Amino acid sequence: MTPKRCLGFLLLLAILHATSTLAADSPTERHAGFARLSVANPLGGAAIQTFLWYPTTAASSVVKMGPFEIDVAMNGEPENGAHPLVVISHGTGGSNLDQRDTAVYLAGRGFVVATLTHPGDNFQDTSGYGKEAQLFGRPRHIKAVIDAALADARFGKIVDAARIGVAGMSAGGYTALVLSGGKPDFSRFAAYCREHPEDPWVCKRDLEITTPPALSDWALVQEARIKAAVLMAPALGFAFDRESLTAVKLPIRMYRAEADEVVRYPNNAEYLKEILPRAPEYIVLPGAGHYVFLAPCPPVLAQQAREICVDAPGVDRAALHARLNAEIEDFFRRTLR
Repeated sequence: MTPKRCLGFLLLLAILHATSTLAADSPTERHAGFARLSVANPLGGAAIQTFLWYPTTAASSVVKMGPFEIDVAMNGEPENGAHPLVVISHGTGGSNLDQRDTAVYLAGRGFVVATLTHPGDNFQDTSGYGKEAQLFGRPRHIKAVIDAALADARFGKIVDAARIGVAGMSAGGYTALVLSGGKPDFSRFAAYCREHPEDPWVCKRDLEITTPPALSDWALVQEARIKAAVLMAPALGFAFDRESLTAVKLPIRMYRAEADEVVRYPNNAEYLKEILPRAPEYIVLPGAGHYVFLAPCPPVLAQQAREICVDAPGVDRAALHARLNAEIEDFFRRTLR
């Protein structure tokens, strides 16, 4: 079974309704609340599957979602106050549970976090790969999630609209960069593939990505409400140049996995670091591969999808995520003031 099929089969379980809970924690402590948010797809079709993670003092318990066990307070009463909002965009073929540990961590520390499954670019459906649904649609999905969170009768009152950030992995990093003001030039795909025909993720896919749609109205997808961004192994960095990034003025923290086998060095994060108008906070993770940015896998997933779950010797994903989550919290606290 291919890594993609393994991931798709097991992550399909993860969107099932929450089941079995264990003993509850003390209700006087702050925990991560969990709820579903209704978000209409601006490109039409089914609603965007969106989860909200938020601070609550309601009792939490370990909830099983497919192969994952997550400590949350299901539909717990939100904590009063105006909290910063962080929207997380997953990578190609991912889901709204890919960065579940980060969502729980931030929610337990006073953030509202939205995670979504991008239509047409997720583990169940990759029909949008290299097309408008991915390249142009992804940022519009994020905008729709922000709109829905602020308009929601229950959660809108606890979100501070002046403190909104975005984080993204791989294609999610591309998404965050576009939302921040980047204007990709899709004509650069063909030139990139002439120079790097060996790149399997961009130049050797079944779908033709070297002639993507010619879109120009980037005002539809840029988002002035976003004040800071975290890019984890951002993909498609080569689609930008200095001129196309001149509008990106917000603070950025960017991570590169040193041994990334998907997003190739030096044409993505390293390249973006050199051409962004405002120098990002730039961190290289020694020895790490592309999938290290996914939350640590439970044993059943690690057995079936080693390629995305098992890291190189010397790379401790759980320990690395403990560090990443703390760093991401610190970055957003400093920049979303």
